[in-house]
Amino acid sequence: MSYDTYEKSGWLSQPYELYRFTHAGDTHAFTTKTRQLLHVDGTIYQPAFLKRGSLVRSEDPNKQKLSITVSADNPVAQLFKRGLPGREITLKIIRVQKAAAGDPGINLWSGQVTSANFNDDKCSLECEPVAALMNKVALR
Repeated sequence: MSYDTYEKSGWLSQPYELYRFTHAGDTHAFTTKTRQLLHVDGTIYQPAFLKRGSLVRSEDPNKQKLSITVSADNPVAQLFKRGLPGREITLKIIRVQKAAAGDPGINLWSGQVTSANFNDDKCSLECEPVAALMNKVALR
């Protein structure tokens, strides 16, 4: 059965998410599963503590911002330990169904990590969607 079949089934649905952060040519790949995962894209996703805010579907890109909580020792959080990283950090979240092996899943959210806030042993990564980034004024 396909991803879509499991997603719509309700009781057969066992989703998990893959988080792929890219910074200066390096990729940090994490999963909400408890075990390491080799995805069909060839990336190995490591289990990690990840908790995201609600996704909002809206035509206003400012309403699509996302906050993701990770452990303070997460490699992506560590990029912000000394201030803003010199280069952008992109994020792609993919939703996959456990039983739909071989199916790439769906692109749930794409954007950029814009800031980080540390609080004890946690770090909140603030992210903006691709659409919001396109609307920003930039030098030409």
